[in-house]
Amino acid sequence: MKENTNPVITKYKMTDQTKRFKGHTLHRIVALRDFNDVKTGDLGGWIESYNNLDQDGDCWIYHKGKAFESSNVNDNAIVTHHGIIRGNAIATNCSKIEHFAVVTDGAYLQYHAKATGHCLISGETLLSDDCTVGEHAFVTHGAMIKDTVLIIGHAQITDNAVISGDVCIGHLTHIGIHGRINSEHQFVTIENLINFGSSSTLYRGIDDCEHKTYVASVQNADRAIPLSDVAKSPFYSTDIGTQFLDKLCDLIHGPHEPIY
Repeated sequence: MKENTNPVITKYKMTDQTKRFKGHTLHRIVALRDFNDVKTGDLGGWIESYNNLDQDGDCWIYHKGKAFESSNVNDNAIVTHHGIIRGNAIATNCSKIEHFAVVTDGAYLQYHAKATGHCLISGETLLSDDCTVGEHAFVTHGAMIKDTVLIIGHAQITDNAVISGDVCIGHLTHIGIHGRINSEHQFVTIENLINFGSSSTLYRGIDDCEHKTYVASVQNADRAIPLSDVAKSPFYSTDIGTQFLDKLCDLIHGPHEPIY
């Protein structure tokens, strides 16, 4: 990492208090002026270099939060609790990394995106808008999470998947290979992925009002079937049978008889 050897120190400075963490020497930071909820003299978290935390804006690293390698926290973004940002990751705008979340590699958090719990955000991943990734979720390999999406449980979002709208994804769901989910105008909770293939995603959801299981959407590179076309499916059983999967294949691969 190329060190800024002449930083303009106006907001905080690195103290002589150091610790070794994953092969890196980190320095405790201390505030030099009041900003946001930080007061002059407040001790913050840990950084490896002045490049890790901007002197401008209200960005800050609290508690036992850590920023090192070529990562950067700027604008009004914060890292708190035991949160970690490393690699080439960037947290900007009003994004937040908290609890035991790890943001690494080329991940980019912007606007009000939040990484929380024990989640891992890595790769060239983008978290944007008001989305939240938490618990033990894993988002990587170019995935894009935006709008008010909530990713929790042990969900895995990988391989350039794009999740947007008002969607909650959790449990053991795995969405990848260019999969796309957009709730359009309805709130959808995704519990368990049924199947997915190259550029396609199949999943079942829970209607937030009626709490009925249904096929929420089918999306592939050539053709998308919106939620409204399949939400009335009579296949409410949580046991996925052969007939059910056959119907889903019909939806993906071409002309099909309506299932509602």
